[in-house]
Amino acid sequence: MEFWTPEQVKKTWAELYKKAATDEEFRNLCLRDSRAAIRQITGQELPAGFNLRFVDNAGADLTVVLPDLRQSDELDERQLEAVSGGDGYDPATGYCTKICGGVENAQ
Repeated sequence: MEFWTPEQVKKTWAELYKKAATDEEFRNLCLRDSRAAIRQITGQELPAGFNLRFVDNAGADLTVVLPDLRQSDELDERQLEAVSGGDGYDPATGYCTKICGGVENAQ
């Protein structure tokens, strides 16, 4: 599957929301098998490794993506770039650059 344009994403979400709001069978499909629901709307498969989860509007739900597991305390290339560029605090790694008063691990 190719990458979707912003217009395709917007159109897909609009169609999906409309159908999920009016078709109970499709709504249940979204909750049970998101890949099949997207395939039904677009005729396309989601890329392998791309996970999509729908939840019913039944109260609070929060999904938190954990950072990658670090194998050492050394900075990787992305972190070194952020530090040398002085672009501030990176909440994903807990590192702070010059703008925050020096490099430190806030975790």
